[in-house]
Amino acid sequence: MATTVVGNVLVLVVETNPHSWQTVQSPTFAQLVQHLVVFLNVHLANKRANSVCVIAAHTGSSRILYPTALESDEGRDTGKWQPLQRMNDAFAAELTALLSEACDLLPNTALGGALGKALCYINRVRQTCIRDKVPAPSGRVLVISAAPPPPTQYMAVMNAIFAAQKHSIPIDSCVLGGAPALLQQAAALTAGNYVDVGPASKVPIADGLIEVLLTCFLTDPEDRSTFTRPVMKQVDYQTSCTCHGTALNVGFVCSVCLTVYCKFQWECDNCKSSFKVRKQTGNA
Repeated sequence: MATTVVGNVLVLVVETNPHSWQTVQSPTFAQLVQHLVVFLNVHLANKRANSVCVIAAHTGSSRILYPTALESDEGRDTGKWQPLQRMNDAFAAELTALLSEACDLLPNTALGGALGKALCYINRVRQTCIRDKVPAPSGRVLVISAAPPPPTQYMAVMNAIFAAQKHSIPIDSCVLGGAPALLQQAAALTAGNYVDVGPASKVPIADGLIEVLLTCFLTDPEDRSTFTRPVMKQVDYQTSCTCHGTALNVGFVCSVCLTVYCKFQWECDNCKSSFKVRKQTGNA
């Protein structure tokens, strides 16, 4: 009796905001793309049932780079396995088209929207397998971050983290710049891996990024217990206000949408709810 191979859906979220990459000295974005293509090829070749999805977290929006509706089933005859060749061609074409578009150099990377699309894609693949009565694959998300997400993304990212935790979808993070507490929390709450390869790390990242990707992020979630996982330092669970991005111990929270502020406001900037302060009665 043949054994059914259960695949794994890897959703790669890449930060493509040019503003974020201005602070990253090594690797360059071109070097990163080369390493990511090798990593995705290894993931697809690891199991025939594996699949990938690539999402760009860009300036103010997110976009699925692969798979695409215009993906060709023919491919070029280069001697490569056709699924790998189709993925390489489609990824390169969509990324080139995205980067050729004019955009503002603003720190407003749409990480929350990209994570939401990643979770929706994994859920769609699982529901399709259930409908076709075949084993549903496991899913995971890998975020390649060049800078901490802006404060305006706090609620969207936290909602995505809680949704991933509920559906047992690990969120891994490979940080190239900054020390985003949100991604640390995402890895800790969803049983993912968090690796900081920024300037403070001792990894020769220009040449060693592919080694980090293959050793820390290639393993499926079901097999990670048999390997030594990256050790994450103490996680900062402090929340940040959406107005300034300041870490808070005590703050003001909107009772409707849970937006956090460092100072009292009469109206929530997010959901436009109005707040009223009741006067205390009786003896003080």
